[in-house]
Amino acid sequence: MDEIRSRMPDGVAPEEIPGGKSREREMRALERRLEEIGPTNALAESECRELEERYQTLAEQLEDISAARTDLEELIAKLRQEEESRYEAVFGAVAANFHEYFAELNPGGRATLRHADGDDGPRSGVEILVQPPRKRLQNVTLLSSGERSLAALALVLALDEVNPSPFTILDEVDAALDDANVDRFGQMVARLGAQRQFLVITHNHVTMSYASTLYGIHLDESGSSHLVSVRLDDIRKPATRAATTAQAG
Repeated sequence: MDEIRSRMPDGVAPEEIPGGKSREREMRALERRLEEIGPTNALAESECRELEERYQTLAEQLEDISAARTDLEELIAKLRQEEESRYEAVFGAVAANFHEYFAELNPGGRATLRHADGDDGPRSGVEILVQPPRKRLQNVTLLSSGERSLAALALVLALDEVNPSPFTILDEVDAALDDANVDRFGQMVARLGAQRQFLVITHNHVTMSYASTLYGIHLDESGSSHLVSVRLDDIRKPATRAATTAQAG
C-alpha cells in the first residue's frame, strides 16, 4: 500500500485525481483484509511442497496396501476352497470307516455321519446317526450305554484310520458291553493290533484273552505292590505246537 501511495503525485489529494476516491476506498479495504489475515508465513510455499510430497508417498503406500489386501483375499478364498474340498474328502472317509467298524462290532447294524447346523452356522456341526440291528436309525444320544460305547469306539477307530497315530489308548471301553460284544471287540483289537499298537485298560477277562501282553499290579501279603507282566504270545505258541503235535499223532 505504501508503494502504491508513493506513486501518487506529491501534494495532490486522491479526490483531485480521476477515480482517486474509489482507488482510495479499495486500498483501505485491502488494508483491512490484510490486517484480518494477519502475518504471513514465508515458509508456506516450501511447507506446501513437503505436504504434497508426503501425500504422494502415502497415496502410493495406500495403493500398495490395497493391492496386497486384494492378493490376500484371493489367497484366503483359494485356501478356503481347498480346505472345504479336503474336509469333504476326510469327512466322507471317516463316515465310510465309521459304518464299517460299527457293522463289524454290531453285525446287522449301520452307522453314518451327517452335516448339521451348529453354533458357527449351517453345516458347522456333525450329527452321529446309528442303527443297531432290528432298530430304526437314530441319534447316538438316544441309544443305550452299550450301544453308545460301540458307536464311540467305532468312531474313534474310524478317525484313527484316516489319521493313524503311533499307538491308541482305550480306557474301559468294554465296561458297558455284554460278553458277545466284548468278544467282537477283542477280535477287532487283535486284528488291528497286527498293524498298530493298542494299549487297552480293562478288567474284563474276555478282552484280556485277546491281548499279546498283560500288565497288572500285584499286592502281596506284606501290602507291597508289584508290577507284573505276562507275554501271552509266549504261552500260546507252545500250547499251539503241542496241540498240533497231538493232532498229528
